[in-house]
Amino acid sequence: MTNASQETKAAKGQCGEPVPPAPPPLPETAVALAARAKDLVALRDVVVDAATVSAGLWLSYLIVLFYLLIAAGGVTHKDLFLENSVKLPFLNIDLPLKGFFWLGPTLFLILHAYVLLHFALLADKVGVFDAELHAQIPDDDQDTRTSLRRQLPSNIFVQLLAGPRAVRHGIIGITLRAIAWISLLIGPVMLLVFCELQFLPYHHAWITWWQRVTVLLDIGLIWTFWPAIAHGRTVSEGWRALRIGLSLLLASLGALLTRIIHQSWRTWCKPLIGHRIRLRDQNPADFGAHARQG
Repeated sequence: MTNASQETKAAKGQCGEPVPPAPPPLPETAVALAARAKDLVALRDVVVDAATVSAGLWLSYLIVLFYLLIAAGGVTHKDLFLENSVKLPFLNIDLPLKGFFWLGPTLFLILHAYVLLHFALLADKVGVFDAELHAQIPDDDQDTRTSLRRQLPSNIFVQLLAGPRAVRHGIIGITLRAIAWISLLIGPVMLLVFCELQFLPYHHAWITWWQRVTVLLDIGLIWTFWPAIAHGRTVSEGWRALRIGLSLLLASLGALLTRIIHQSWRTWCKPLIGHRIRLRDQNPADFGAHARQG
């Protein structure tokens, strides 16, 4: 009787509740897949597949960047004054001037966002491989680590994050960082600013403001995704940078909206109110009739 009572108490928790039963064993296929979660060969294959896709995407992105740069650079002040169509290089297609200068930055902003997102996911995969490499290969066996790192694809961003030490540092590392910074950070912002400066003499208010908004949005995207790309962080680790980027982006948009309202007041509202006041002071009777007609 005493043994049965002790077994009953042992089967209960501290609060007198029954202890939950042990989870059922996983199927053999699930066990095999769970074992591959930390398999360096499987992780390397994932990095190779992602790097293969990113290589073509990055090349297409650079082609679009230089294409828009050439197309926007061919627009002269004479074209703006006469409102000539923009002839796309190699395609010989004429686009409306205003349509090109608001649609071009918009499409490039979408493409840049997709490229940054893709490379952030690639950096996540590379970061997981690098972490498992440090966890499974001891520090005193650097030759094995270097050999495994040399098996990674010759992708600029993969080599920058998880390549051999000789590749990540020195002149090669500096060159890789310069290519990454110019292609993903400096180049896109400079292209959007260049499009704005090219179209600025046309003096079209809402297109110019939209071009400024695209510059701010692009800077916000870079602020959000670049920490994950540059350091191989996971998505959860990059959440703090995402919140900071969104906060700064909202603050910038608020300042921009304030500027738009102030500019609208100076351009349209203030002269209209001043005209109404002068009309009222000159002839109150005519002003009342004019106000009733308006």
